[in-house]
Amino acid sequence: YMTKDVDKNSFRNCIAGSILFCLALNFKQMTLYYAIPVFTYLLGRCYSCEFSSSSSTIATIAPVFQVLKLGIAVCGTFGVLWCPFLIFRDQATSVRSVVLNILLRLFPFQRGLFEGKVSNIWFALSVKPLSIRSRLSAETLPKYATFLTLLMVVPPSILLFVVGKNKGKIVVKMEEKELIRTVQKEPAHPSLKDGTATTPIKSQKSGDMDRSSHHLLCLLWGTTTSSLGFFLASYQVHEKSILLALSPLSVLLFFRNTKNEADVKTDTEYIFICWFSIMTVWTLFPLIQTDRLVLAYWSCIAMFSLVATIKPCNASRDGSSTFVAQRKSDKVPYDRLEQLTIQAILLLSSIIMLSLHGLELIVDAPRLLPDLYPVLWSLFGCAMYIFSWIFCSYKLFRSSVAAYQFENGSDNCQIMNGSTNKHNFNSSVSDPQEKKKLE
Repeated sequence: YMTKDVDKNSFRNCIAGSILFCLALNFKQMTLYYAIPVFTYLLGRCYSCEFSSSSSTIATIAPVFQVLKLGIAVCGTFGVLWCPFLIFRDQATSVRSVVLNILLRLFPFQRGLFEGKVSNIWFALSVKPLSIRSRLSAETLPKYATFLTLLMVVPPSILLFVVGKNKGKIVVKMEEKELIRTVQKEPAHPSLKDGTATTPIKSQKSGDMDRSSHHLLCLLWGTTTSSLGFFLASYQVHEKSILLALSPLSVLLFFRNTKNEADVKTDTEYIFICWFSIMTVWTLFPLIQTDRLVLAYWSCIAMFSLVATIKPCNASRDGSSTFVAQRKSDKVPYDRLEQLTIQAILLLSSIIMLSLHGLELIVDAPRLLPDLYPVLWSLFGCAMYIFSWIFCSYKLFRSSVAAYQFENGSDNCQIMNGSTNKHNFNSSVSDPQEKKKLE
């Protein structure tokens, strides 16, 4: 939703999106998994949205006004939601105590490092002989967890800040503006004055759609990477929190151009998303056993695998077909190494996952190690999640590069977010003098 108005030089959807995010955060604290990437993207958008003013001073301080708008929206939403707790509190309870209790619900440091046998870094380090929880104090663990979480979340968030900040505009000289208006047969636009154009020329609709899709793609990869970072390294993690990483990753299926089913075998992103979906459910198998849902587990995996193999997901979002066509022309091609890596990981992990299922049925766990199989499940799941975090970070980097190239490419002339090739103008303009001006 926040990326819909990126082509209109508008900030309304960003403010509305921040309000909706605050509502989600106060409903469930696990939404914090998305907080840093969403914040950095919105902060970048504050720099990309400008005021339509000829004053250089106003243009310079425009980002400050956008940040103030976001701050008012966020503080206002939190104030409305927290106000009942303050108004209807016990008279013997101070306002500070009420606020601290709410914050402890959002940041539950008192619950422990993790719950159950979760497939993250801290559980892997807690297994003997490492036993990190016995080596570090309870007061020190949250600090290490916070540091490691920021280490895994901040780099992808910086990329999202750059994507949001990029204005995607190239200055067009005055004589070129009039020529472009003539070629496109558009009426004179009020922004065609001396200097730079500050208002979008609305003829580049397909380009606008592509830019919005580029931003959405980066935001989906960014929130997936951030969620994996939080799941692997943060304090107080539950097994089911991995669904927060799976949710944005699943949306990426709508960006796949899989109308030609032969392309599915070499589509690394499609293969990775399907593999990650199955692997996520597999890591939850010990919890599924406890809830007596083994039959549902095998049924869901079988149906999902069948659908993913026979009926690949087609792009269905408005404008996504244009986006897919644009991605094919991006200067960031899929390489052979990426395909081989995904195929090797898929084969190796499938063998290990099926082998563990078989061993659990055939061989009983030793008496001295009753939790052997759940621990093996979690350790292998942790290794696969670390690989997934690396792969998603890599895809976010490539997507951000593709977005930057699309918005600030090598084209000689670009209006708002749609690029116009000089050769296309030359082929459309018959006057030699106008061609010479354009060159």
